[in-house]
This record gives sequence, C-alpha cells and structure tokens, in this order.
Amino acid sequence: MDAKTAETIGLVNKVVPPDQLKATVEELAKEIMSKPPLAIKMSKYLVNLSDSVDLRTGLACEAEAAGLMASTEDYREGVNAFIEKRKPAFKGK
Repeated sequence: MDAKTAETIGLVNKVVPPDQLKATVEELAKEIMSKPPLAIKMSKYLVNLSDSVDLRTGLACEAEAAGLMASTEDYREGVNAFIEKRKPAFKGK
C-alpha cells in the first residue's frame, strides 16, 4: 500500500514530503502539548487498554475516566477559558 492510500483509508493522519516531515511532526507535537496533560495521559492509557479488554469493559473504563477528568483543575480551567474566550493555561492538575 502506498502512503496516499494509507491516508485515504485513515490508516495515517497525514502524508507529507520527506523534507516537510520534521516541521509537520513538530507542529503536531505542539498541538498535543497544548492540551490538558492529564487528559492526554488518560487517552493514551485508554487506547493501550483497548487492546486487552472487551468492548463493555473498555466503555466502562472510558466512562469512569470521563468522570475523573471532569473533576480536575484542568477541566475547570478549560471550561472557564472557553467561557471567557481565552487560551487555557493547563497545569496537569
């Protein structure tokens, strides 16, 4: 399978020429780093967990994680930043 086909079917997010790869990766990393650290950590955990549990268990874990994330300072900061139309300042708490 070629890269363009992989992109078309959703196997990869984006295909770029080799000379643009580093800049594209750095841009994506900046975007990820702008998100709440606890939510990123939990998302990664849940993605990795999904390989080893059935659908029902996975959904239950996701529901529990959503409740936990809604109780964080970062969640409140995100909501307040949205309401106040400003960029959030996440602290990983």
